[in-house]
This record gives sequence, structure tokens and C-alpha cells, in this order.
Amino acid sequence: MKKVGEDVIAKLKRGSELAFEELFNAYKDVVFYLTYSYLQNQKDADDCLQEIFLRLLDNIHLYDRRKSSFETWFMTLARNHTLNYVRHKKIDSSKVVDNENDVEKTTTQPTHEKSLLSLHGHRHDRVHAGRLRQQRQR
Repeated sequence: MKKVGEDVIAKLKRGSELAFEELFNAYKDVVFYLTYSYLQNQKDADDCLQEIFLRLLDNIHLYDRRKSSFETWFMTLARNHTLNYVRHKKIDSSKVVDNENDVEKTTTQPTHEKSLLSLHGHRHDRVHAGRLRQQRQR
């Protein structure tokens, strides 16, 4: 997992699409392996990955670097969303793989590259909606 700087996070908070792409590229693999370890299904893991990055856009204003590192905050968001996805889909959690190395060995080439393309159309709308929400809160 490649760490990103606070400058990228600040840009994302201002709605930068380039910052979103940088974050997506830095975290897509580790988030995919997390989702796949719980879901054991490529399609569900990709769907969950997309939802996690949309939640990131919706909730980035909640991140406070004084409380935790971005990696800790984001991976907690990703894990919690994945667990909610499991509950919602009623996926058999007894099949969850805890060892990240096992996930990497059993995973076929992830299609999460397509996730960025499918998020691209929704990204602008989400960023704009987030800005409006932030302005209303001020």
C-alpha cells in the first residue's frame, strides 16, 4: 500500500478528481483484497470496492488527522463497509479468509481497474454534492 500525503487528502476534500485517482490507485489493491477476503466473490468484491470509494468521497470531510492516520481511518471505513455489505448480502462469513497472502494466491486478476472507470461518471456528482453539504454545514 502506497501512502499518500496530507496534501492529496486536502485536495480531495476540495473535490480534486486527480487526488481521487491518486488515492484510488494507492489503495485499490489493498481494499480489493480486504473485500475479497470477506466476500469470496470477484463481482461482489468489485461492487463493494466501488461503494467504499464512493463512501470515501461522501465522508472525507470527517477525516481528522489529529485523531488517526489517513490509512487507519480509511481502512476502518473500508472494513466496516465490507462487514455491512456481508450482513446485507447475508454472505456466509465462515468462508472468510483471514490471511492476506491466501487471498492474493486465490484471487484472479482483479477487475477493479474497471471500478475507476465506472466511478468516473458518478465522481463529479458526488464531489459536487459533498461541497454543497459542506457549505450548508458552515
